[in-house]
Amino acid sequence: EEANPERDDAVQRLNASYRPRPLAGEELRRLVLARWGKLYDTRICKRRDGLGKMRIYLQVMWKHREQKSFPLTKEQYDEQLDAVAELITEWGCADQVRSDIANCTKSPVMDTVGARAVMIGLDVQLNASMGPRGSEWFL
Repeated sequence: EEANPERDDAVQRLNASYRPRPLAGEELRRLVLARWGKLYDTRICKRRDGLGKMRIYLQVMWKHREQKSFPLTKEQYDEQLDAVAELITEWGCADQVRSDIANCTKSPVMDTVGARAVMIGLDVQLNASMGPRGSEWFL
């Protein structure tokens, strides 16, 4: 194939112009509230999937701000969502999380059988390209 500097330059400009929109804690809060009707806590966790492969998940926990027993203050809750959203953005998963929350068919549950969080598998590889805090997830 013959070199085409104009096309190559256009492709580079287009690629450089695509920067996924970051996910903020406030948006994550709105997404959770819109999908499940409550301000559920969110966490990031690392665990093995059904095939034994280590993966990172966004957990939507069964505890929510409206419960009297909820362990976080409003400020702590906001800080937690900010931290989770920052990692999701850093790992390039913001658009995936927006879509997966909106389309999720499961709900966080606390019943007589026990508590179950909603687990959303993030499309991120466990490697050094995860950003400055990526090495925390290798332990």
